[in-house]
This record gives sequence, C-alpha cells and structure tokens, in this order.
Amino acid sequence: MTDLVVYYSRTQQTEIVAQTISDELGAKLIEVKDQKNRDGSIMYMKAAVDAMRNADTDIKYDDVNLADYETIYIGGPVWASKPTPAVRKFIAENDFTDCNVITFA
Repeated sequence: MTDLVVYYSRTQQTEIVAQTISDELGAKLIEVKDQKNRDGSIMYMKAAVDAMRNADTDIKYDDVNLADYETIYIGGPVWASKPTPAVRKFIAENDFTDCNVITFA
C-alpha cells in the first residue's frame, strides 16, 4: 500500500468522498478530528470565521509516518473560501518531502 487518504469532515460529506477514494485505491484512511466543537449552525458560523482568520485549532489523528506513502490525498470542506483550520493544521504539522500530494474538497 503506497497511498494514504487523510480527511476532515464536519458533516460526513467529505468522509463519504474520502472513503470512496480509499476504497478505489486500496489506500489507508485516516480521519483528522478537530477538538473544537463545530456542531450546529452557530458553531458552523464561528468555524467559518476561524477559517477566514486562519485561526489555529487542536487536532487529533492516528499516528502515521508519511514517508511510508508515495501519494497522500488530503481532503476537507471549504469554509468561507478557505480550507478548514483542521486541514491547515494537519498540513502544517507534517513533512511532505518526497510525497505526491493530491487535495480534494
């Protein structure tokens, strides 16, 4: 296995796409979990503001060595025309040297 699919999904729509990609490629699947409450309409509005401001957030995900993978697919929703804080944080925390990276939204 040389492919990895990493995703964040607030409403499980991106999760469906990530699962489909993972199934088609036989890739490992990892969910990034935002530790900030993003449930409901009001919290979604606050989440959009966080995205616009490039706010930081705490995330959790299974430990993974990205060097073990040739291609890494990273997906998440778009909030206020920007990637979600959880996706930005995952990208900032990891080294993608010598990896092919494909994003999806």
